[in-house]
Amino acid sequence: MPMPAIIDDLLPEFFIRLPTPEDLARVAATCASFRQAATDRACTREFRRLHAPPLLGIVDGAGFHPALPPHPSAPAGSALANAPGKDFSFSFLPAPNRWVMKDARDGRVLLDRAPEGDKDAEFTEVVVCDPLHRRYLLLPPVPQDLAKANPVCMAYGPFLAPPSDEEAAEAPDTSFRVMWTARCEANMVAFVFSSSSGQWRVVASQSWSDLFAVDIELSWGPCLGGRHYAYGLFYWETSCRGMWLVLDARTMGFSLVDIPCTAGGAGLDTTIVEAGEGRLGMFALAFVGGVYYLHYTIREADNQWKLKQTVSLRYGYWYCILGATDAYLLLLKHPDNRSSEPADCECLSLDIKTMRLERVCSLKQWGIDAQIYTNFPPSLLSSPTI
Repeated sequence: MPMPAIIDDLLPEFFIRLPTPEDLARVAATCASFRQAATDRACTREFRRLHAPPLLGIVDGAGFHPALPPHPSAPAGSALANAPGKDFSFSFLPAPNRWVMKDARDGRVLLDRAPEGDKDAEFTEVVVCDPLHRRYLLLPPVPQDLAKANPVCMAYGPFLAPPSDEEAAEAPDTSFRVMWTARCEANMVAFVFSSSSGQWRVVASQSWSDLFAVDIELSWGPCLGGRHYAYGLFYWETSCRGMWLVLDARTMGFSLVDIPCTAGGAGLDTTIVEAGEGRLGMFALAFVGGVYYLHYTIREADNQWKLKQTVSLRYGYWYCILGATDAYLLLLKHPDNRSSEPADCECLSLDIKTMRLERVCSLKQWGIDAQIYTNFPPSLLSSPTI
């Protein structure tokens, strides 16, 4: 066998041993043969197993915005931005093109649209796509018998969720789940779609009175705030002060957790993060004396929340929390021009370990519909559509 062929066969073995995703991205950008080896499915699958997913950038209605230098994620973001065939305009999705982006996870993007002729439907049409390989899966509608058996008062979703352990073991590259959580009159339910089975099922919580252990004086249960994710658990802050609804993505069980309102300080905006060593962390954005601050608290082993650090943000701008990854808190930084017209904004990342604040990229129109984009997407399907 010629020496170049031997080297080509060994390249993936070298690449999966690179220390960081950014190193793999730099290698992929070196030449065509390295890019082919580094983006091979077997190589990327093994690399994802060994490394935490990298932050690549932000995706919104204007397309993909890669992390820019000098951000540590810039090489990985550039590798995706320069990948041939990518399509973050989602032109490959089924017509008519009324799709709205709702979520992104592990390189996949979830979009939905109102069913034709029924804009007030409780459940929308949902598609999950891989914009790098231009492949998609159009989900079947939630079955009528499941919907009728669980009359919905308010739906929260749809959103992407990791596969179960069994699904991940059977199909590590292609398995994922989509969830609709919904508030019903008697309890909370989750409509769950599995890419492995291709079917929907329903998971229900206890009754509201049993879940909260009190008779809550609310029609149809409490209202829910934004969705958060850490250590395999989804969190929603409820309208019951200090109480958060939790859905375990592994066991598919609902529960409540008491997070004191003072845990993150008097925050305008909060998000839950992984603080390391299994501890839960919380960032709260506060506005005091004309200045924005980030308060970072951690739940310690004694179950007490303790303030770890306060970070002051640059004066003359207003801020909001976009979300969080395993390693970063993402913020949107807007010019304080008091204008009602949409303006450009910047996306910033705060390293949860080092508290280093860095610019990721610029966005248009206040960052409307922006989603954090992490990880190079695996192939969804063996063929473009189902």
